[in-house]
Amino acid sequence: MINLPNSTKVCKQMPKDIFYKYLNFSDTLKKSFIDEIDCIIWMNQISPETMIISQGNEVAEIAVMEIVLKRQEINPNLLEILNREINQYAIFIVRYEEWGKILCCWKETEDNLKGDTCSQTNWMSYEDLILEVQGMDLDQVYENFLMQITGEKISIKNETRLKVILEKEEKLKKMGAGIQKMEAQMNSEIPFNRQLKLMNDLKMAKEEIQAIRTSKPEPVKTLQPETMELPLNNIETIHFILPNVVMKLQEE
Repeated sequence: MINLPNSTKVCKQMPKDIFYKYLNFSDTLKKSFIDEIDCIIWMNQISPETMIISQGNEVAEIAVMEIVLKRQEINPNLLEILNREINQYAIFIVRYEEWGKILCCWKETEDNLKGDTCSQTNWMSYEDLILEVQGMDLDQVYENFLMQITGEKISIKNETRLKVILEKEEKLKKMGAGIQKMEAQMNSEIPFNRQLKLMNDLKMAKEEIQAIRTSKPEPVKTLQPETMELPLNNIETIHFILPNVVMKLQEE
Protein backbone atom coordinates (compact mmCIF):
# COMPACT_ATOMS: atom_id res chain seq x y z
CA MET A 1 0.00 0.00 0.00
CA ILE A 2 1.04 3.63 -0.39
CA ASN A 3 2.09 4.50 3.15
CA LEU A 4 3.62 7.98 3.38
CA PRO A 5 3.74 10.10 6.57
CA ASN A 6 0.62 12.17 7.22
CA SER A 7 2.76 15.26 7.76
CA THR A 8 3.87 15.13 4.09
CA LYS A 9 0.33 15.27 2.66
CA VAL A 10 -0.48 18.13 0.29
CA CYS A 11 -3.46 16.82 -1.75
CA LYS A 12 -3.71 19.84 -4.07
CA GLN A 13 -5.14 19.49 -7.56
CA MET A 14 -3.07 21.36 -10.13
CA PRO A 15 -4.96 23.39 -12.79
CA LYS A 16 -4.81 21.16 -15.83
CA ASP A 17 -4.92 23.94 -18.44
CA ILE A 18 -1.74 25.49 -16.98
CA PHE A 19 0.22 22.40 -17.99
CA TYR A 20 -0.73 22.13 -21.63
CA LYS A 21 -0.93 25.90 -22.15
CA TYR A 22 2.49 26.84 -20.79
CA LEU A 23 4.63 23.73 -20.98
CA ASN A 24 6.56 22.79 -24.09
CA PHE A 25 3.90 20.54 -25.63
CA SER A 26 3.54 19.93 -29.34
CA ASP A 27 0.01 19.83 -30.75
CA THR A 28 0.16 16.02 -30.62
CA LEU A 29 1.28 15.97 -26.98
CA LYS A 30 -1.30 18.60 -26.07
CA LYS A 31 -4.01 16.39 -27.56
CA SER A 32 -2.63 13.38 -25.64
CA PHE A 33 -2.62 15.43 -22.44
CA ILE A 34 -6.24 16.51 -22.89
CA ASP A 35 -7.48 13.10 -24.07
CA GLU A 36 -5.57 10.93 -21.59
CA ILE A 37 -5.27 12.89 -18.33
CA ASP A 38 -8.25 13.68 -16.16
CA CYS A 39 -6.36 15.57 -13.40
CA ILE A 40 -2.98 15.93 -11.70
CA ILE A 41 -2.83 15.99 -7.90
CA TRP A 42 0.19 16.98 -5.85
CA MET A 43 -0.18 14.29 -3.17
CA ASN A 44 2.91 14.55 -0.94
CA GLN A 45 5.95 16.73 -0.33
CA ILE A 46 8.78 14.78 1.34
CA SER A 47 11.42 17.10 2.78
CA PRO A 48 13.08 18.07 6.08
CA GLU A 49 10.30 20.68 6.44
CA THR A 50 7.51 18.06 6.38
CA MET A 51 9.08 15.22 8.38
CA ILE A 52 12.09 14.56 10.56
CA ILE A 53 14.69 13.50 8.01
CA SER A 54 18.02 14.82 6.75
CA GLN A 55 18.48 16.42 3.35
CA GLY A 56 20.54 14.23 1.04
CA ASN A 57 23.70 15.15 -0.80
CA GLU A 58 21.78 14.96 -4.09
CA VAL A 59 18.09 15.05 -3.11
CA ALA A 60 16.70 18.03 -1.19
CA GLU A 61 12.99 17.21 -1.54
CA ILE A 62 10.71 14.72 -3.30
CA ALA A 63 7.30 15.47 -4.80
CA VAL A 64 4.77 12.66 -5.12
CA MET A 65 2.30 13.40 -7.93
CA GLU A 66 -0.81 11.42 -8.78
CA ILE A 67 -2.00 11.46 -12.39
CA VAL A 68 -5.59 10.31 -12.83
CA LEU A 69 -6.25 8.97 -16.33
CA LYS A 70 -9.33 8.88 -18.56
CA ARG A 71 -8.18 5.57 -20.01
CA GLN A 72 -5.53 3.02 -19.07
CA GLU A 73 -2.66 4.49 -21.04
CA ILE A 74 -0.39 7.52 -20.90
CA ASN A 75 2.08 8.91 -23.41
CA PRO A 76 5.58 8.53 -21.82
CA ASN A 77 6.66 11.81 -23.43
CA LEU A 78 4.15 13.63 -21.23
CA LEU A 79 5.80 12.22 -18.12
CA GLU A 80 9.26 13.19 -19.31
CA ILE A 81 8.18 16.81 -19.88
CA LEU A 82 6.44 16.99 -16.49
CA ASN A 83 9.50 15.50 -14.85
CA ARG A 84 11.80 18.09 -16.43
CA GLU A 85 9.54 20.99 -15.41
CA ILE A 86 9.05 19.93 -11.78
CA ASN A 87 11.70 21.71 -9.76
CA GLN A 88 12.59 18.68 -7.60
CA TYR A 89 12.83 14.91 -7.70
CA ALA A 90 9.41 13.40 -8.42
CA ILE A 91 7.56 10.12 -8.10
CA PHE A 92 4.44 9.66 -10.25
CA ILE A 93 1.47 7.53 -9.23
CA VAL A 94 -0.59 6.87 -12.35
CA ARG A 95 -4.18 5.81 -11.69
CA TYR A 96 -7.07 4.57 -13.80
CA GLU A 97 -10.20 3.55 -11.87
CA GLU A 98 -9.07 0.77 -9.46
CA TRP A 99 -5.78 0.19 -11.30
CA GLY A 100 -2.48 1.98 -10.81
CA LYS A 101 1.26 1.95 -11.29
CA ILE A 102 4.20 3.95 -9.95
CA LEU A 103 6.78 5.63 -12.16
CA CYS A 104 10.01 7.51 -11.67
CA CYS A 105 11.57 9.47 -14.52
CA TRP A 106 15.31 9.90 -14.12
CA LYS A 107 16.57 13.45 -13.71
CA GLU A 108 19.08 14.28 -16.41
CA THR A 109 22.46 14.97 -14.81
CA GLU A 110 25.99 15.39 -16.10
CA ASP A 111 27.01 11.81 -15.27
CA ASN A 112 23.60 10.17 -15.58
CA LEU A 113 23.37 8.72 -19.07
CA LYS A 114 19.81 7.53 -18.54
CA GLY A 115 18.46 11.01 -19.29
CA ASP A 116 14.72 11.22 -18.76
CA THR A 117 13.82 7.57 -19.26
CA CYS A 118 11.25 6.18 -16.83
CA SER A 119 11.25 3.17 -14.53
CA GLN A 120 7.85 1.82 -13.59
CA THR A 121 5.88 -0.95 -11.95
CA ASN A 122 3.35 -3.07 -13.80
CA TRP A 123 -0.32 -2.16 -13.71
CA MET A 124 -1.90 -3.64 -10.60
CA SER A 125 -4.70 -3.02 -8.14
CA TYR A 126 -4.24 0.49 -6.75
CA GLU A 127 -4.46 -0.95 -3.22
CA ASP A 128 -1.49 -3.23 -3.94
CA LEU A 129 0.90 -0.41 -4.91
CA ILE A 130 3.81 -0.13 -2.48
CA LEU A 131 5.49 3.17 -1.63
CA GLU A 132 7.03 3.70 1.80
CA VAL A 133 9.58 6.14 3.21
CA GLN A 134 12.69 4.17 4.15
CA GLY A 135 16.10 5.68 4.80
CA MET A 136 18.07 8.05 6.98
CA ASP A 137 18.30 10.89 4.46
CA LEU A 138 16.48 11.89 1.27
CA ASP A 139 19.10 10.26 -0.97
CA GLN A 140 18.36 6.92 0.70
CA VAL A 141 14.60 7.53 0.60
CA TYR A 142 14.77 8.18 -3.15
CA GLU A 143 16.99 5.13 -3.73
CA ASN A 144 14.51 3.00 -1.78
CA PHE A 145 11.64 4.40 -3.85
CA LEU A 146 13.57 3.26 -6.94
CA MET A 147 14.02 -0.19 -5.39
CA GLN A 148 10.31 -0.42 -4.61
CA ILE A 149 9.53 0.50 -8.23
CA THR A 150 12.16 -1.58 -10.05
CA GLY A 151 12.94 -4.36 -7.58
CA GLU A 152 16.64 -3.53 -8.00
CA LYS A 153 19.10 -1.52 -5.91
CA ILE A 154 19.91 1.65 -7.82
CA SER A 155 22.29 4.23 -6.37
CA ILE A 156 22.41 7.91 -7.15
CA LYS A 157 25.58 9.98 -6.95
CA ASN A 158 26.46 10.49 -3.29
CA GLU A 159 30.06 11.54 -2.71
CA THR A 160 29.52 12.20 1.00
CA ARG A 161 28.51 8.65 1.89
CA LEU A 162 31.25 7.22 -0.35
CA LYS A 163 33.84 9.39 1.41
CA VAL A 164 32.70 8.15 4.83
CA ILE A 165 32.92 4.52 3.69
CA LEU A 166 36.42 5.00 2.24
CA GLU A 167 37.64 6.80 5.38
CA LYS A 168 36.27 3.96 7.53
CA GLU A 169 38.04 1.34 5.38
CA GLU A 170 41.31 3.28 5.51
CA LYS A 171 41.11 3.57 9.30
CA LEU A 172 40.48 -0.17 9.66
CA LYS A 173 43.44 -0.89 7.38
CA LYS A 174 45.80 1.24 9.50
CA MET A 175 44.51 -0.25 12.75
CA GLY A 176 44.97 -3.76 11.35
CA ALA A 177 48.60 -2.98 10.52
CA GLY A 178 49.08 -1.61 14.06
CA ILE A 179 47.68 -4.82 15.57
CA GLN A 180 50.04 -6.94 13.49
CA LYS A 181 52.95 -4.84 14.75
CA MET A 182 51.86 -5.24 18.40
CA GLU A 183 51.44 -9.01 17.98
CA ALA A 184 54.98 -9.22 16.55
CA GLN A 185 56.32 -7.26 19.54
CA MET A 186 54.49 -9.62 21.91
CA ASN A 187 56.50 -12.52 20.51
CA SER A 188 59.83 -10.76 21.02
CA GLU A 189 61.80 -10.75 24.25
CA ILE A 190 60.67 -7.59 26.07
CA PRO A 191 60.16 -6.81 29.79
CA PHE A 192 57.04 -8.32 31.40
CA ASN A 193 55.50 -4.93 32.25
CA ARG A 194 55.90 -3.93 28.61
CA GLN A 195 54.14 -7.15 27.55
CA LEU A 196 51.22 -6.33 29.89
CA LYS A 197 50.84 -2.90 28.34
CA LEU A 198 50.93 -4.37 24.82
CA MET A 199 48.32 -6.96 25.79
CA ASN A 200 46.03 -4.18 27.05
CA ASP A 201 46.64 -2.01 23.97
CA LEU A 202 46.01 -5.02 21.70
CA LYS A 203 42.73 -5.82 23.46
CA MET A 204 41.52 -2.20 23.16
CA ALA A 205 42.52 -1.98 19.47
CA LYS A 206 40.62 -5.19 18.60
CA GLU A 207 37.54 -3.93 20.46
CA GLU A 208 37.70 -0.62 18.58
CA ILE A 209 37.97 -2.41 15.24
CA GLN A 210 34.96 -4.55 16.09
CA ALA A 211 32.99 -1.45 17.10
CA ILE A 212 33.84 0.31 13.80
CA ARG A 213 32.89 -2.74 11.73
CA THR A 214 29.52 -3.13 13.40
CA SER A 215 28.70 0.57 13.74
CA LYS A 216 25.68 1.96 11.90
CA PRO A 217 24.54 5.55 11.50
CA GLU A 218 21.94 6.60 14.04
CA PRO A 219 18.50 6.01 12.54
CA VAL A 220 16.19 8.96 11.93
CA LYS A 221 13.39 9.30 14.46
CA THR A 222 9.93 8.58 13.12
CA LEU A 223 8.17 11.36 15.00
CA GLN A 224 5.80 13.32 12.79
CA PRO A 225 5.90 17.11 13.19
CA GLU A 226 3.10 19.41 12.10
CA THR A 227 2.45 19.66 8.40
CA MET A 228 4.30 22.51 6.74
CA GLU A 229 2.33 25.58 5.68
CA LEU A 230 1.86 25.26 1.93
CA PRO A 231 0.75 28.03 -0.43
CA LEU A 232 -3.03 28.32 -0.63
CA ASN A 233 -3.71 29.81 -4.03
CA ASN A 234 -3.02 28.17 -7.36
CA ILE A 235 -0.32 30.55 -8.60
CA GLU A 236 1.76 30.21 -5.42
CA THR A 237 1.31 26.45 -5.47
CA ILE A 238 2.44 26.25 -9.11
CA HIS A 239 5.36 28.59 -8.41
CA PHE A 240 6.56 26.22 -5.67
CA ILE A 241 6.68 23.16 -7.88
CA LEU A 242 6.67 24.55 -11.45
CA PRO A 243 8.67 27.81 -11.35
CA ASN A 244 9.18 27.84 -15.13
CA VAL A 245 5.43 27.97 -15.68
CA VAL A 246 5.09 31.02 -13.45
CA MET A 247 7.86 32.77 -15.36
CA LYS A 248 5.87 32.29 -18.56
CA LEU A 249 2.73 33.57 -16.87
CA GLN A 250 4.52 36.70 -15.71
CA GLU A 251 5.82 37.39 -19.20
CA GLU A 252 2.29 37.83 -20.54
